[in-house]
Amino acid sequence: RLNSSHLVISYAVFCLKKNRPISIIAFSFLVYTFFLMIRRPPRSTLFPYTTLFRSVATVKGGLIYVSANSGVTWASRGSSLNWSSVASSADGTKLVAGVGDNAGLFGNIYNSTDSGGSWTPHDSTRQWISVASSADGTKMVAAVYGTASFGNPGAYTSTSSGASWNLSRALPFCSSVASSADGAKLVATVFGGQIWTSINSGGNWVARDSSRNWTAVASSADGNRLIAAVSSGQLYISSDSGTNWTANSSISGTWTSVASSADGSRLVAVASSGVYTSNDSGTTWAQRMGLPTASWTGVASSADGSKLVLVANGNQIYTSSQGSTTTGTAGYLSGTRLTAIELEYVGNGIFIPLSHEGTIRAY
Repeated sequence: RLNSSHLVISYAVFCLKKNRPISIIAFSFLVYTFFLMIRRPPRSTLFPYTTLFRSVATVKGGLIYVSANSGVTWASRGSSLNWSSVASSADGTKLVAGVGDNAGLFGNIYNSTDSGGSWTPHDSTRQWISVASSADGTKMVAAVYGTASFGNPGAYTSTSSGASWNLSRALPFCSSVASSADGAKLVATVFGGQIWTSINSGGNWVARDSSRNWTAVASSADGNRLIAAVSSGQLYISSDSGTNWTANSSISGTWTSVASSADGSRLVAVASSGVYTSNDSGTTWAQRMGLPTASWTGVASSADGSKLVLVANGNQIYTSSQGSTTTGTAGYLSGTRLTAIELEYVGNGIFIPLSHEGTIRAY
C-alpha cells in the first residue's frame, strides 16, 4: 500500500545542446523556485517550489535557454558568453545570471525582467560564479571568486532585482551562495575558508565552523536547515541557520552539488562517485542505483523532494519525478512489460522508491 508522494512516475532525459557543457539550469515555479548551478567546482542553490512552470538554463561558452513548458521545448536567448550561474524568481519573470568562473574567466552579472527575453549587464567585470534569488525576485545574492588583491571577491547583494549590486562582505574565494525564500537569511561558502551567514539580507555576516574546501550549499525555505559540502570530504548539516554544523562521518566523496527540500528533511548530494539521497535531514544516506555512470556535477530538488534534476559534465540533464498513489487500497501502480521498481518501507503505510527501470505510473 503506497501513500503520499513517494513514487517515481517517470525518468526522462534531455540535452540542451550537443557537445556544449551545460553550466546552469534553473526552474521557476508557481510558489517558489529552485536553482541548479554547475561550474568548476560546481555548486547548487535551491529554493523550494510546488508546480513546475518555467525553466532557464545557461551554457558555458554558449547561450541562455528558456522554457515555458517544464523543459519540453527550449528557446535560445542572450549572447554567447561564459555563463556560470543563473537564478529565477518564483514566477519566472525576474532572472539573474553570472559570467565568469574560478579559473580566471571574468564577466558581468546580467538581469532580465521579462522571463529572459532581454538581458542587461550590470556592475563590473568579475568572476561571478554563484547567484541566488528570493521568491519574489527582488532580493538577490551573488558570489564573486578571486583573491583578496584582485577582483573584489565576496558576497554581493541586490535589492533591485539585480539592477544594482553592493559588496556585502569581502570574502576571497567565495564559492557558493544560498538564500531563504524571503531573502533574509543568506549563506556563503569560501573555498579554503569558513561558512558565513547573515540573518538580515547581508547587512551583517558571521563566520561559522572551520576553514575547509567548501564547494556547495543549499537552504530550506525558511533558511533554518542548511546542507554544505566539502570537496573530497564530508557533508555538513545545520538546523539553526548555520550557527552550528555537524559532519556526517558515514559518507564522504568528491562532492560537487547539494540540494534540499523546502523543509530540509529530504536532501540530495552528488559526487563523482554517484548520487546520494537522505530522507531524515541528513542522518542517513543511500546511493541511488539505476543511473548511468557519469561525472555528476549538479542537482536540484522540488519543495517536497519528489522531483530531482541531475546534470553530468559533458553528458545530459536527467529528470526524475515522483507522484503518489491514491490513499488506501484503491491506489496502485502501473507499468509495461519488464518495468521494475525497488521500494523501501518507511512506516505508517508509506514506501519510498530506491531504484527503478522504465516508466511507472501511480493511480
